[in-house]
Amino acid sequence: MKSLNLNIRDFFFSNNCIFCCEKSEKKYRYLCHKCYRRLERKISLRNSGNFYYIFDYDRDIKKLIGFFKLQNRRYISQILGDLTGKYLKEIIKYEKIDIVVPVPINIKRKRERGFNQVEDILEYLKIPYESVKRIKNTRPMHQLLDEDLRKENIKNSFESSLKVHGKIILVIDDIVTTGSTIRELTKILKSCGEPKKILVFSLAAAKTAVNNKVSF
Repeated sequence: MKSLNLNIRDFFFSNNCIFCCEKSEKKYRYLCHKCYRRLERKISLRNSGNFYYIFDYDRDIKKLIGFFKLQNRRYISQILGDLTGKYLKEIIKYEKIDIVVPVPINIKRKRERGFNQVEDILEYLKIPYESVKRIKNTRPMHQLLDEDLRKENIKNSFESSLKVHGKIILVIDDIVTTGSTIRELTKILKSCGEPKKILVFSLAAAKTAVNNKVSF
Protein backbone atom coordinates (compact mmCIF):
# COMPACT_ATOMS: atom_id res chain seq x y z
CA MET A 1 0.00 0.00 0.00
CA LYS A 2 2.82 2.42 0.87
CA SER A 3 4.55 1.84 -2.47
CA LEU A 4 1.22 2.31 -4.26
CA ASN A 5 0.71 5.65 -2.52
CA LEU A 6 4.23 6.74 -3.52
CA ASN A 7 3.56 5.74 -7.14
CA ILE A 8 0.35 7.78 -7.13
CA ARG A 9 2.22 10.73 -5.62
CA ASP A 10 4.95 10.45 -8.22
CA PHE A 11 2.33 10.43 -10.98
CA PHE A 12 0.77 13.69 -9.85
CA PHE A 13 3.84 15.51 -8.49
CA SER A 14 7.11 16.25 -10.20
CA ASN A 15 10.14 14.32 -8.98
CA ASN A 16 12.36 17.31 -9.62
CA CYS A 17 14.04 19.22 -6.81
CA ILE A 18 11.80 22.06 -5.63
CA PHE A 19 14.80 24.42 -5.61
CA CYS A 20 16.88 23.75 -8.70
CA CYS A 21 14.54 21.50 -10.76
CA GLU A 22 17.24 18.83 -11.11
CA LYS A 23 16.24 15.21 -10.56
CA SER A 24 15.55 14.70 -6.86
CA GLU A 25 17.05 11.83 -4.90
CA LYS A 26 14.80 9.02 -3.73
CA LYS A 27 15.80 9.46 -0.07
CA TYR A 28 14.90 13.18 -0.11
CA ARG A 29 12.00 12.86 -2.58
CA TYR A 30 11.60 16.60 -3.24
CA LEU A 31 15.25 17.65 -3.06
CA CYS A 32 18.46 16.81 -4.87
CA HIS A 33 21.55 15.94 -2.84
CA LYS A 34 23.19 19.30 -3.51
CA CYS A 35 20.20 21.34 -2.28
CA TYR A 36 19.73 19.15 0.77
CA ARG A 37 23.35 19.77 1.72
CA ARG A 38 22.79 23.49 1.21
CA LEU A 39 20.00 23.37 3.77
CA GLU A 40 22.28 21.48 6.17
CA ARG A 41 24.81 24.30 5.95
CA LYS A 42 22.14 26.78 7.01
CA ILE A 43 21.56 24.97 10.32
CA SER A 44 22.52 26.98 13.37
CA LEU A 45 20.79 26.52 16.72
CA ARG A 46 20.35 29.92 18.29
CA ASN A 47 18.85 31.09 21.55
CA SER A 48 17.47 34.42 22.72
CA GLY A 49 16.16 34.21 26.26
CA ASN A 50 13.46 31.53 26.23
CA PHE A 51 13.32 31.36 22.42
CA TYR A 52 15.24 28.78 20.35
CA TYR A 53 15.30 28.60 16.56
CA ILE A 54 17.39 26.94 13.86
CA PHE A 55 16.89 28.59 10.46
CA ASP A 56 16.61 32.16 9.32
CA TYR A 57 13.36 32.48 7.42
CA ASP A 58 15.08 33.07 4.09
CA ARG A 59 13.95 32.29 0.54
CA ASP A 60 14.90 28.60 0.70
CA ILE A 61 13.19 27.90 4.02
CA LYS A 62 10.13 29.88 2.98
CA LYS A 63 9.83 27.78 -0.17
CA LEU A 64 10.38 24.49 1.64
CA ILE A 65 7.80 25.20 4.35
CA GLY A 66 5.44 26.61 1.73
CA PHE A 67 5.55 23.36 -0.24
CA PHE A 68 4.98 21.45 2.99
CA LYS A 69 1.96 23.42 4.17
CA LEU A 70 0.36 24.83 1.04
CA GLN A 71 0.97 22.05 -1.48
CA ASN A 72 0.38 19.11 0.85
CA ARG A 73 3.87 17.61 0.45
CA ARG A 74 3.74 15.79 3.78
CA TYR A 75 7.01 13.94 3.26
CA ILE A 76 8.73 17.28 3.90
CA SER A 77 7.94 16.66 7.59
CA GLN A 78 10.59 13.92 7.43
CA ILE A 79 13.09 16.22 5.69
CA LEU A 80 12.58 18.91 8.34
CA GLY A 81 12.66 16.29 11.08
CA ASP A 82 15.98 14.92 9.81
CA LEU A 83 17.44 18.41 9.62
CA THR A 84 16.26 19.69 13.01
CA GLY A 85 15.35 16.69 15.18
CA LYS A 86 18.76 16.31 16.79
CA TYR A 87 18.68 19.87 18.08
CA LEU A 88 15.07 19.72 19.24
CA LYS A 89 15.76 16.56 21.24
CA GLU A 90 18.86 18.18 22.77
CA ILE A 91 16.74 21.14 23.94
CA ILE A 92 14.10 18.83 25.42
CA LYS A 93 16.81 16.99 27.36
CA TYR A 94 18.86 20.05 28.36
CA GLU A 95 15.86 22.10 29.52
CA LYS A 96 14.22 19.09 31.21
CA ILE A 97 10.99 19.65 29.30
CA ASP A 98 7.87 18.09 30.85
CA ILE A 99 5.29 18.99 28.19
CA VAL A 100 5.69 19.66 24.46
CA VAL A 101 2.90 21.72 22.89
CA PRO A 102 2.72 22.25 19.11
CA VAL A 103 0.93 25.40 18.00
CA PRO A 104 -2.48 24.29 16.67
CA ILE A 105 -3.42 25.53 13.22
CA ASN A 106 -6.56 27.26 12.01
CA ILE A 107 -9.54 24.85 12.15
CA LYS A 108 -10.55 25.50 8.56
CA ARG A 109 -7.00 25.06 7.25
CA LYS A 110 -6.52 21.80 9.14
CA ARG A 111 -9.74 20.49 7.62
CA GLU A 112 -8.58 21.47 4.14
CA ARG A 113 -4.97 20.35 4.58
CA GLY A 114 -5.66 17.28 6.69
CA PHE A 115 -2.71 17.72 9.04
CA ASN A 116 -0.83 20.05 11.37
CA GLN A 117 2.71 20.42 10.02
CA VAL A 118 4.33 20.68 13.46
CA GLU A 119 2.50 17.62 14.77
CA ASP A 120 3.64 15.71 11.67
CA ILE A 121 7.29 16.50 12.45
CA LEU A 122 6.91 15.53 16.12
CA GLU A 123 5.23 12.25 15.19
CA TYR A 124 8.02 11.45 12.74
CA LEU A 125 10.58 12.15 15.47
CA LYS A 126 8.53 10.10 17.99
CA ILE A 127 8.35 13.05 20.38
CA PRO A 128 5.22 12.88 22.59
CA TYR A 129 3.14 16.05 22.74
CA GLU A 130 -0.02 17.49 24.27
CA SER A 131 -2.61 19.32 22.21
CA VAL A 132 -4.21 22.71 22.73
CA LYS A 133 -7.48 23.48 20.95
CA ARG A 134 -7.75 26.19 18.31
CA ILE A 135 -11.30 27.47 18.68
CA LYS A 136 -11.26 30.39 16.27
CA ASN A 137 -10.73 30.58 12.52
CA THR A 138 -8.22 33.36 11.96
CA ARG A 139 -6.85 35.09 8.91
CA PRO A 140 -3.37 33.97 7.77
CA MET A 141 -0.93 36.03 9.83
CA HIS A 142 1.29 36.77 6.82
CA GLN A 143 -1.59 38.80 5.37
CA LEU A 144 -1.54 41.15 8.37
CA LEU A 145 1.44 43.48 8.46
CA ASP A 146 0.22 45.61 11.36
CA GLU A 147 1.12 44.20 14.78
CA ASP A 148 -2.14 45.38 16.38
CA LEU A 149 -4.14 43.61 13.68
CA ARG A 150 -2.16 40.44 14.30
CA LYS A 151 -2.89 40.61 18.03
CA GLU A 152 -6.60 41.15 17.42
CA ASN A 153 -6.69 38.38 14.82
CA ILE A 154 -5.22 35.77 17.17
CA LYS A 155 -6.93 36.97 20.37
CA ASN A 156 -8.98 34.30 22.18
CA SER A 157 -8.04 31.67 19.57
CA PHE A 158 -6.94 28.91 21.96
CA GLU A 159 -8.46 26.77 24.67
CA SER A 160 -6.64 24.41 27.01
CA SER A 161 -7.25 22.24 30.07
CA LEU A 162 -3.69 20.95 30.36
CA LYS A 163 -2.29 20.39 33.83
CA VAL A 164 0.72 22.71 33.70
CA HIS A 165 1.37 23.60 37.34
CA GLY A 166 5.08 23.37 38.10
CA LYS A 167 5.83 22.02 34.62
CA ILE A 168 8.45 23.12 32.10
CA ILE A 169 6.71 23.56 28.76
CA LEU A 170 8.15 23.75 25.26
CA VAL A 171 5.88 25.40 22.68
CA ILE A 172 6.79 24.49 19.10
CA ASP A 173 5.97 26.33 15.87
CA ASP A 174 7.32 26.26 12.34
CA ILE A 175 7.87 30.01 11.86
CA VAL A 176 7.99 32.93 14.29
CA THR A 177 7.58 36.39 12.79
CA THR A 178 6.35 38.87 15.39
CA GLY A 179 5.48 36.32 18.08
CA SER A 180 1.79 37.28 18.39
CA THR A 181 0.55 33.70 18.05
CA ILE A 182 3.02 32.32 20.59
CA ARG A 183 2.23 35.05 23.11
CA GLU A 184 -1.49 34.32 22.89
CA LEU A 185 -0.88 30.60 23.31
CA THR A 186 1.46 31.03 26.28
CA LYS A 187 -1.14 33.31 27.89
CA ILE A 188 -3.70 30.49 27.69
CA LEU A 189 -1.21 27.96 29.07
CA LYS A 190 -0.47 30.23 32.04
CA SER A 191 -4.20 30.50 32.72
CA CYS A 192 -4.26 26.70 33.27
CA GLY A 193 -2.01 26.96 36.31
CA GLU A 194 1.47 28.14 37.16
CA PRO A 195 4.02 26.50 34.87
CA LYS A 196 7.58 26.59 36.12
CA LYS A 197 8.82 27.83 32.75
CA ILE A 198 7.61 28.19 29.16
CA LEU A 199 10.15 27.94 26.34
CA VAL A 200 9.64 28.28 22.60
CA PHE A 201 11.25 26.37 19.73
CA SER A 202 10.76 27.33 16.10
CA LEU A 203 12.17 25.83 12.93
CA ALA A 204 12.68 29.33 11.53
CA ALA A 205 12.60 32.94 12.68
CA ALA A 206 11.83 35.92 10.47
CA LYS A 207 14.02 39.01 10.49
CA THR A 208 11.36 40.88 12.45
CA ALA A 209 11.69 38.38 15.29
CA VAL A 210 15.49 38.36 15.22
CA ASN A 211 15.95 42.13 14.89
CA ASN A 212 13.41 42.84 17.64
CA LYS A 213 14.88 40.10 19.85
CA VAL A 214 11.41 38.67 20.35
CA SER A 215 10.78 36.95 23.69
CA PHE A 216 7.78 35.33 25.32
